[in-house]
Amino acid sequence: MNALFIRAKNSQDDFLWGLLEYGVTIQELNTPEFDPNEIHSEEISALSDALDVGNYDCVISFLFLPEVSNLCLEKGVEYISWTYDSPLVSYYSDALGNPNNHTFVFDYTEAEELKARGGANIHHLPLACNLSRVGGLEITPEDETTFSHDISYVGNFYSDNSYNKFFPFLADDIADELRREVESRMFAWNAPRDWPILSPKLTEALAKLGTYPCRNMDLATFIGITFVFRKLAEIERVSMVHTLANYFSVDVYTRDGSEFLQAGNIHSSVNYYTDMSKIFYLSKINLNLTLPSIRSAVPQRVFDVLGCGGFLLTNEQPELCELFCVGEEIETFHSLEELVAKIKFYQAHEDLRLRIAMKGYQAIRERHTYQHRIAKMQQFLREDGLR
Repeated sequence: MNALFIRAKNSQDDFLWGLLEYGVTIQELNTPEFDPNEIHSEEISALSDALDVGNYDCVISFLFLPEVSNLCLEKGVEYISWTYDSPLVSYYSDALGNPNNHTFVFDYTEAEELKARGGANIHHLPLACNLSRVGGLEITPEDETTFSHDISYVGNFYSDNSYNKFFPFLADDIADELRREVESRMFAWNAPRDWPILSPKLTEALAKLGTYPCRNMDLATFIGITFVFRKLAEIERVSMVHTLANYFSVDVYTRDGSEFLQAGNIHSSVNYYTDMSKIFYLSKINLNLTLPSIRSAVPQRVFDVLGCGGFLLTNEQPELCELFCVGEEIETFHSLEELVAKIKFYQAHEDLRLRIAMKGYQAIRERHTYQHRIAKMQQFLREDGLR
């Protein structure tokens, strides 16, 4: 297979690294990153020229890019994409039905919905870890001093959300309904949270506040995710840190600390490819809270932490038990009270914590590397008729 790789906005390098390690003959298109929700005339022109002269069998990207799919269809080239976030609005483009697509979706629930919408060659494929990268990091004495923590949380707080921006200006009845939408879903970690579908009244009021690039996605659902779930992520993450700070020392690394975040040891964000992995390795307990909009999938953070040999406490997701042995390779919580109790337990049982961290790393090495995923991807591609 002779492939051309395209960089998408906010994507990381590990997928391309994995393809190269797997032995795929692949070149990278030398253009600025593609944003799935924008038009890229110059970049598309450069891609068109590359396809005319390169004799490529397929184009590959991390995220689904409708413009790229359409151009590949025109050129008679297969298009392979893999997605790590949800929702991805570009999935709600008509281009998802192009027969040249081979679309890999990390969330099983969303993959099934996209199939039902008429998406072509949709496949569920969980995320992975690049062990070659994290295994090559050198931990210095300075790193041990800087990044050794009892408990750490690395992630965003989504404080720049539409709820915070517009709530003070809403009419009382609209504000009350929006607040109830958020409060009814707070800390509901015992079961998947379906995407909110706002009432016609609330949708109409919020739709007047801006332009929403939702493509063919239901507007009430898109606005619900935009206003409700982003605010929910902020509330839950701030609440988690505040609750734990009452009992423990908690170190937080973030690029967008919320104004409501008034506890914990707050640090600026760190480099994904270097220092973040050192934090995961050197912290006794790592925390994860999955974005509420990710309904069934296991997010990238889980694979990142375990692949560094870190011990992880995460909220439960439906697909988690399919990928890992809970209690043996990873630990979960369903409430803030349970989270506090489990931290106290594992602080008192260091040998068990280390055993789980070791088994979590073994699970990544044996089942969840990019080599495992690309091999599965090739199997699906053969089933699609692509050799």
